[in-house]
Amino acid sequence: MKFVIIASEAWLKVKGLCGLIRLSSFDTSTEEGRSKERLRRMALTAATAAMMKVMAMALPLITISLALPYMGKEVFGLWMTVIGFFQLFVFADFGLGNGLLTTLSQAFGKGDLIESRKLTSSAFFLLIGVAVAILCLFCLLYSFIPWARLLNAETDATIRFSAMMVAAVFVPRILQLPFALVEKSQLAVQEGYRTNLWQCCAYLISAICVVVIAHWELGVLTLVFAVAAVPAVFFFLNWCHFFLIDKPELRPTRAAASPHEASHLMRLGGAYFVLSILTTFGLAFDNVIVAQTCGLDTVAEFSVVARVATLLTVALGMICMPMWSANGEAIARGDYAWVKRTTARIVQITSGLAIVGGICLVTVGPLVFHAWLGPSFNASRWLLAGLAAQNFVLAVAAPYFMVLNAAGKVGVQIQLFLLFTPVALGLKFVMASMYGSVGVPWAMSICYGILVLPWIQRYAKHRLNRDGSQKRGWCMPLYTK
Repeated sequence: MKFVIIASEAWLKVKGLCGLIRLSSFDTSTEEGRSKERLRRMALTAATAAMMKVMAMALPLITISLALPYMGKEVFGLWMTVIGFFQLFVFADFGLGNGLLTTLSQAFGKGDLIESRKLTSSAFFLLIGVAVAILCLFCLLYSFIPWARLLNAETDATIRFSAMMVAAVFVPRILQLPFALVEKSQLAVQEGYRTNLWQCCAYLISAICVVVIAHWELGVLTLVFAVAAVPAVFFFLNWCHFFLIDKPELRPTRAAASPHEASHLMRLGGAYFVLSILTTFGLAFDNVIVAQTCGLDTVAEFSVVARVATLLTVALGMICMPMWSANGEAIARGDYAWVKRTTARIVQITSGLAIVGGICLVTVGPLVFHAWLGPSFNASRWLLAGLAAQNFVLAVAAPYFMVLNAAGKVGVQIQLFLLFTPVALGLKFVMASMYGSVGVPWAMSICYGILVLPWIQRYAKHRLNRDGSQKRGWCMPLYTK
């Protein structure tokens, strides 16, 4: 009965947020108007993020059906392997993007345009340096690395394409690094919906490129390069529109770049970089653990079920992500009551949706998987229940992380994950050895529920409950406990 009440309250909160989706802004001269405007921008960003995610999942279903027969199974597999190989370059900005998101949201919230421009300029030129350094290193090592052996290319076609395919995928990704900073800048000023709309266009153009290149047989490498280059082009176009037309007052310039701000961004970004590595190892290596303990045949079933269950986590992340910049702006204005009130509201929404999604996953999940993948596919209800529990603890914790991220409190998160990550990895191996793949999400849920969730709640609530005379505590040093 309690779950039904929580779910109904979450639904009412979702309806309330959806009612705020409108193109026109609220009057921000009053506290109530600023509150509604933050919620409007959060709702708009979440809605466009959902649209972007639907396109990201739907369009590949079309393009794969064309690219696979055109490229051939082996070459297509090589392409997917190269893309997967460079997934780690999500960390290539060394956390500078997240550092900019935190600092810019507060500076922009205070109306300090000079400081805001110093931040965007310092981050932009830092990332230009990072991109140039990575490209130089890549050019030096490129001809010496046995790409075919590294990517396990065995046929003549895959051996011939391997090195060139690596360059076609890698170079556009590094070139887009400085311009991809526009995404964090737009999130920081609570205009993340602009990024989402630009990315929707990029997905659509990528799909059109695949259709045209495959139909006219313009070449495998042309297809690979086009798919890699289109996102980079749209990041560049978004950057130009945002900084030259929409927000010229934030346009990065060499004169505005500040060594002091660059140092601060590197310090804060480095902390986010360490945190990203810890969370990746703690949360994203389940397939490797299952492969090591249960065998590759079990990985296939586990990965499919886990990927479907993760869709709910992605959806809840779309709701929480806009809180980062909204909280930062509210903290800069000293509006802690709004942060506290909104955090409680979002926790109700995410926990309620996680409960509803978990119940659906456990009750109808096995039937859906049997109908989709055949009766031989085994989707254990215990596995589904473990994934539902995992989604729940992540959903409850996420809004509190947005409070700490907005305040730049990365140190306490690093300390928690320094404990959580090794304990979780060890318990996952133990429970997977004892109970099979079912034990992995249960181990994650137990560790996260004990070592992360209660402490992140306690710390965030402690900060939010401080009175006005103690609000300076939000600006304490990065590694304060």
